[in-house]
Amino acid sequence: MVDPSMIVGAAEYTIRPARPEDADPIAQIHVATWKQTYRDLIPPQAMVAANLAHRLEMWRGLLTIESLDKGYCAFVAESHAHALSGFVLVGPQRSERAAFADYPGEIMALYVMKDAQGRGLGRRLLSAGANELLAMGLDRASAWVLSANANARGFYERMGGREIATQTETRHGGVPLEEVAYGIDDLGAIVASTRG
Repeated sequence: MVDPSMIVGAAEYTIRPARPEDADPIAQIHVATWKQTYRDLIPPQAMVAANLAHRLEMWRGLLTIESLDKGYCAFVAESHAHALSGFVLVGPQRSERAAFADYPGEIMALYVMKDAQGRGLGRRLLSAGANELLAMGLDRASAWVLSANANARGFYERMGGREIATQTETRHGGVPLEEVAYGIDDLGAIVASTRG
């Protein structure tokens, strides 16, 4: 049963747990939002991460019992026409760096299609993920974003995040990209803010 507090603009979108059959549409959203978000922020050769075959394999693997057993959980924003427009992926902290010792949870990915932005979907998706982390006993979380992504940085700052680390990652097409990690100290406040 869908929690009524997770309904966004009741006539438009519902936030619900992702199911295995959502893997393909989530992969398509992942690639499309990557292209929409990063095309002006990173060099073209770094856009190799926007590879549909890679994302299909990734999401088909993530939406399995084995991934759920590892604590990974995804939620999607679904329109009443049954089209997906965004997703969030959360789970236990993957980093062993000291800066993350106080952040046992991680927001691994959060993307909303451009034509669905500005409707509170990002906040509602984050809230669903935060609620799941809290249910796992993980009361604080981190999220990595590209330093050049002012929209994402502003979003996490509005959600109570603060910078806790930076790094240069060379994984997408061999191009070094600057990233910043945000720590969110009160996941409960995010959940409460969407239930008002």
